[in-house]
Amino acid sequence: MNITDAVIPFHIKDAPILKYGCESLKYILNVENIYIVGSENPNIENTTFIHENDINGIIKLEDIKKQWKEKNENVSHRAGWLYQQFLKLGADDYIPSLSETFLICDADIIFVNNPYKNIQVNEFPYARAYTREYHGPYRDQYSRLMKEETNSGFSFINHHMILNKKYVKELKQHIESINSKKWDISIIDTLDWNEHSNFSEYDLYGNWMFKMHNNICCEKEIKIVDIDRVPSVDELMFLKNNQYHIVSSQAYRRSL
Repeated sequence: MNITDAVIPFHIKDAPILKYGCESLKYILNVENIYIVGSENPNIENTTFIHENDINGIIKLEDIKKQWKEKNENVSHRAGWLYQQFLKLGADDYIPSLSETFLICDADIIFVNNPYKNIQVNEFPYARAYTREYHGPYRDQYSRLMKEETNSGFSFINHHMILNKKYVKELKQHIESINSKKWDISIIDTLDWNEHSNFSEYDLYGNWMFKMHNNICCEKEIKIVDIDRVPSVDELMFLKNNQYHIVSSQAYRRSL
């Protein structure tokens, strides 16, 4: 599979990692167009920056903050984390030139090997993440939003995912039809505001594809390592040689 486009929501906390992540998309996955979306331009060469203020058609960050403060001010600092998920799911609406198949990606990961070399264009590749991310509140939110239980029995969360515009549109239309309101508002209105981590865009799309388009789902083994620092070139090479695919360096780990 040739992944032409990638979309990365960005916060300044991930600036130390993003440059290396973009380079890995270019040279490991051969991505041609990288769209970075956020409130601050990281000024990375050969990428396109989209300011979040210029995006229409998706609930604004300030509106999410306002609602979360009203519901539970103690957890309202998570509004930005939730908003970046909407930026991923809504990318096909605000990037007109986006390729039919595209990658959504966290800003704090670096690819060291390509897990998608033998994937066909019409396949949906996924990896199981039982122990790290099989989070009950994500499944509860899926049930409230989709009016049914998940049927996969595992998590799809691996810090990135390959989406198809046709199926993203189909998913959002289904959400709107069963909730009688726009997809992003439907998600907001079914959230558990007392839960620190209350929604997963990866689990939403993954479980939808697993149920509705299981015939094109293709399971892959993706090896991910979590670290608490910006990796050195030697460390990246070591992980590459040991057949890892992704290095994740999340800001909260780097601050410990």
